[in-house]
Amino acid sequence: MSRRPGVVVPNYNGADLLPRYLPGVLRSLERAGGGEAVVVDDASSDGSVALLRERFPDVRLIVRSANGGFGEAVNQGVRELDADLVAVCMTDMELHPDALTEACRMFDRDDVFAVAFRLMENEGAGSGGVTSLVFSRGMFHTVFPDAERPGLWGDLPVNVAFATGGAMVVRRDLFLSLGGFDPAYAPFNWEDVDLCWRAWRRRWRSVHCPDARAWHRHPHLTVQRSSSGETVRRILWRNRILFVRKNIRDPSTLLRHRFWLTLIKAKAFARRDGTVAQAEREAERLLRRTCGPRERGPVSDRALMEYLSRPRRPEEALP
Repeated sequence: MSRRPGVVVPNYNGADLLPRYLPGVLRSLERAGGGEAVVVDDASSDGSVALLRERFPDVRLIVRSANGGFGEAVNQGVRELDADLVAVCMTDMELHPDALTEACRMFDRDDVFAVAFRLMENEGAGSGGVTSLVFSRGMFHTVFPDAERPGLWGDLPVNVAFATGGAMVVRRDLFLSLGGFDPAYAPFNWEDVDLCWRAWRRRWRSVHCPDARAWHRHPHLTVQRSSSGETVRRILWRNRILFVRKNIRDPSTLLRHRFWLTLIKAKAFARRDGTVAQAEREAERLLRRTCGPRERGPVSDRALMEYLSRPRRPEEALP
């Protein structure tokens, strides 16, 4: 079955990046058969909107009146895009001309939800698209085994824990059926892990495509421009705590989480650092205000945690 591709690029103050990288994304889309490209501007203040209107008149532009964060911008773009497959690309993403063609081929199987690019920071680097999720000392940790040891997994079409939010292709119908990225994680961090975890609960796979080459030229630049280091640290802690308490229902796992978090907070208080405690309070408020009941599916927490703790070859099916 042939599925029509499209592209969503969330942008926040990326006027210096769009002229460098958006043309390559559009070329890759054209090579994949053509389709609609949408840029969602998240209330930029650097002239991005004027630049897009002048230099990219064929790209559909959605201008948000207020900044809602990465996930909300992508959700709006996906809802309004006319496509079956949606590539979500950060503003500093350089795509090989055949990247989208190769990624779209991975959707021959109906159980594929998301495809991760072979994501590199420079030539010869390992693939940041190979991911795993490890539970240790009460928290989940994102691991990039091929980026740490190049060549270990990067040449393989393995099942991965999640596809990075700004370097992925997703099935639009499945993305929308999951409700897209959860806005509770705004403005950034862990919304992609949460989305793919919820997909895995339904046995919808995230897979790495070794032939879909992409380069992340300026990692963390948008975040660094918009938030202080301390703010980023608090949001990261908040969203990691939120992920556990929103998605996990296994009593022993939750008990370990709370035990270790108590120790982490105690050590932080000894250093007069209240960041983790503040992050926990914010996570609890978000759970009460924005998150619905924990999603249930045919896969248990423990089975999913074990399966996603390392990349898996396609023949290694989720129990």
